[in-house]
Amino acid sequence: MDIFRIAAVILFASIAGCATTDGPLDAVRSELAPTGKLRLTVPSNANYVNPPMTPPYSGIAVDIGNAMAKGLGVPLEVRLLETIPAILDEVKAGKCDMILVGIEDSRRAIVDYTSAYAVTQNSYLVPAGSALMTIRDVDRGGVRVAASKGTIQHRHLETTLKNASIVSTTTVGAATADLAQGKADAVAANRTMVEEFAARMPGYRVLPGSFMEIAYGAGVAKGRSAGQAYADKVIREMRANGEIARSIARHNLKALTLPVP
Repeated sequence: MDIFRIAAVILFASIAGCATTDGPLDAVRSELAPTGKLRLTVPSNANYVNPPMTPPYSGIAVDIGNAMAKGLGVPLEVRLLETIPAILDEVKAGKCDMILVGIEDSRRAIVDYTSAYAVTQNSYLVPAGSALMTIRDVDRGGVRVAASKGTIQHRHLETTLKNASIVSTTTVGAATADLAQGKADAVAANRTMVEEFAARMPGYRVLPGSFMEIAYGAGVAKGRSAGQAYADKVIREMRANGEIARSIARHNLKALTLPVP
């Protein structure tokens, strides 16, 4: 009898543990797929979706979204937006169910994050003939750094640059336009984006190294605890079974690495 009691206790604990981690699947669907599909919104850059960023989309964000949707038994709908403020507005308006973005404290007022699925490096795009050769060179008097307002890079540089000035733009594309027009001396963005710009824009290069690292995670609207717990579980499983690492390699995301456990 003692053996049966022990087995029953273990079984009950296992079931209870699953309930607290996943929540009932119906509750998860009601929070993450209230329209019958998982609506995923992500920034329109190559750290999420592969160029040319036209349907049908592919990339690490699609791989993660498909894993989430498959577990829920619903289709995935991916939407790309150019700015973080626009993405957060979608969350507030209830127009999307989940986002993939950089984890940043000010955004926690709008979303609850999962654990990180990847970490990205960030650097500067400069003209080929620029005197700026290293990350440290950028923080000099008279240097103008263009960065998209609302991004983690912009917020970081606001507090860390002591001598250089920030040129705030609406998008990273607008920042590169300022650079091309001589209105800025460098563009700050994730390394994947600046290397992509350098490849498309002859006469520009990317500084070696990284001025900061950003962790990426899934975000679910505040108050959707079952949805957030489910998303976190899927992210953790994809990291543990190697799916995230394989996705990074498959999409050639050289500036992304796995988070330190």
